[in-house]
Amino acid sequence: MDEGGRRIGKLLDAGLAALAAGTVVRQREELRERGVRLEPGVFEELVGDTEVRLLQLAEALAVGRPRLFVDHLEWSRSALAARGLGEERLALNLACLRAELERELPPDAAAPVRAVLDEAARCFDRPAPAVPCLLEADVPHRTLLRKLLLCLLEARRQDALDLVLGAVDAGLSVSEVETELLVPVQQEVGAMWQRGELAVHEEHLGSRIVEEALILLRTKMPPRTPNGRTVLVASVQGNLHDIGTRIVADHFELEGWNALRLGANLPNVDLAHAARDFRADLVALSVAMTLSLRETHDVIAGLRAQLGADAPPVLVGGRPFALIDDLWQAVGADGWARDVREAPRAGRALLGLA
Repeated sequence: MDEGGRRIGKLLDAGLAALAAGTVVRQREELRERGVRLEPGVFEELVGDTEVRLLQLAEALAVGRPRLFVDHLEWSRSALAARGLGEERLALNLACLRAELERELPPDAAAPVRAVLDEAARCFDRPAPAVPCLLEADVPHRTLLRKLLLCLLEARRQDALDLVLGAVDAGLSVSEVETELLVPVQQEVGAMWQRGELAVHEEHLGSRIVEEALILLRTKMPPRTPNGRTVLVASVQGNLHDIGTRIVADHFELEGWNALRLGANLPNVDLAHAARDFRADLVALSVAMTLSLRETHDVIAGLRAQLGADAPPVLVGGRPFALIDDLWQAVGADGWARDVREAPRAGRALLGLA
């Protein structure tokens, strides 16, 4: 962790609502000078968006990786571009955020914030990145992927489950079905939401069907020889995403581990209790969002503080770590895995196993 950045992050957390409202008041006044008035409800919507932007900024500063905030801004630009919307309001919000923080933060905190925001603002000098359709790429089992996606979009739950189980019966391994069907189709559902092609309830329904498919796939897992090692798989407190932990746990189990999946949103103190009670050899944390990075650092630090020399090594994975290769070090982990297939290998390496 960057201690100076973490201190600034706490300042942003403490003043979150006021800083966001102050930013949007500036933005509203600037728009009025341009002859533009906000429609009813837009002010509150902008305040909520700005609060998220401040939290993203706090995380990037705390881990000393400004690129994470730039990535957040690029994501926002992509979503706007995919919906055919201009990004002038986003650029104005960023400029007003800069002015508000310049006024409200102490000088020693304002300078690093200004540097990150200025770097982020430069992304407006280039076109917004497109949100690709993952199923248009040359990927394995593209026909099956498209059929599965259509089942999810049309809420044909049983057809989706039959397709997944049928793929195993046709010769695909459980690992292949999870990583080459369920992971990419889940990613495409997320991309469709980002492009404005799905509503939130449609995205949620697709995710629930994928979760049910994962449960059924466990009945197809082949017998394996136990390796005598136990791994705890969890998402940190505040992270509600659970699909990743299911797939990671399955891949450890397929290689003989006793994989105990503790699920999403696990209270920090309970991870240490579980590691002690189950004599875990390894902890694997799934971190789907940048907003969980400080929490990830804290849970790792808490694990070591409570268990001392008995604390097992911690492996992390998820999109933020794929963006920045050394980010795992910033949160205090012992290692990271690029994807679910790599996780068991990385775990063995941390334990010095062949």
